[in-house]
Amino acid sequence: MDTPSQIQLAYRAYVEDRCKKPESFEAFSAYLKSQDIELKGSYHSLTRIERDIVLGTFTESLHRLENAEEYLEYSTREKVLACYYTWLEELGEIRTFLKVLSQHSMISLTTERFLKSVEPVFKAYIEDLLNEGSDTGEIADRKIIESRYPAVLWYNTRFIIQYWLHDDSQDYERSDAAVEKAVNFVFDLLAPNLLDSGFDFFRFLISK
Repeated sequence: MDTPSQIQLAYRAYVEDRCKKPESFEAFSAYLKSQDIELKGSYHSLTRIERDIVLGTFTESLHRLENAEEYLEYSTREKVLACYYTWLEELGEIRTFLKVLSQHSMISLTTERFLKSVEPVFKAYIEDLLNEGSDTGEIADRKIIESRYPAVLWYNTRFIIQYWLHDDSQDYERSDAAVEKAVNFVFDLLAPNLLDSGFDFFRFLISK
């Protein structure tokens, strides 16, 4: 196991065991030294450790999806749904850790501070999927606003994680339902619809 991974595991254990964050970077550094782990060569802030822990759950989710044969046959909508469900499974492994961070911060877990490292990776992943969906006709070709599509899905992501974090239903069944409804809502907006047909008809009429 490499040093950053050791640090992340130690940080998680520290936060979960004590139900609080270390008082300072220096305090956590001293704690690690007692376990023969050097912090400063790998990290320079506690926030960076937190971000990497959360990012690790997302990259692991993508790895799992890429190695699932059935995933390749999914539609764009189904791939996004699978991404959220898989990611929530991975986040479930650190849910106690995330709850502690959320309870001891005036800033929501879903703000830039905690998800900053995930955002660009997520948007790049989504952009590839949306391009794929556009090629298959699942996503409407709206050149004026299509560049905003990844941002729309990112806002959707923030909502889903915040909802899941406060979900107390059995097996997080309400979160599963929220994922499905949120994704379907967004993709219904992104899919070709009556308004697109109207614009196509209008362009046809004025093209003479």
